[in-house]
Amino acid sequence: MKILETLREKGYDLEEDNGIYLNLGEEKIKVKCSYIGKFKDRKLVCIEFTSPRTMSSVENFIKSYARIVNAVYAVISDGEEVKVLDIPSNREVKLDEILPAEKAYEIKYSSKPEIEVRRAAACYSVIHCKCEVER
Repeated sequence: MKILETLREKGYDLEEDNGIYLNLGEEKIKVKCSYIGKFKDRKLVCIEFTSPRTMSSVENFIKSYARIVNAVYAVISDGEEVKVLDIPSNREVKLDEILPAEKAYEIKYSSKPEIEVRRAAACYSVIHCKCEVER
């Protein structure tokens, strides 16, 4: 797959995402993306594959998820279209514009985790049927 090959060439270690638990008051929900691109100990790229009909819901989820884990990029693909989001600048970029892992590792930014946690949980629940959402 071109996305994964490109990221490997740029120095990202790719692995299936194990997910994270989000605390929603008394309830916890586990959310995850398809793959995580890492460099050293830091998650830098969140990658999600989806169907064309869920692209916008998945985009909302993956942006929030990337902010929660402080990733620099979020990548979404439906098999034909690839959308790459630069999270700190909140803009869309091309796949070949993703910085090499070593450079992306140096980028630091802060997000508003509480808002992003609620948004990620809501979007994840919409995307996945109740049977797939771990609580």
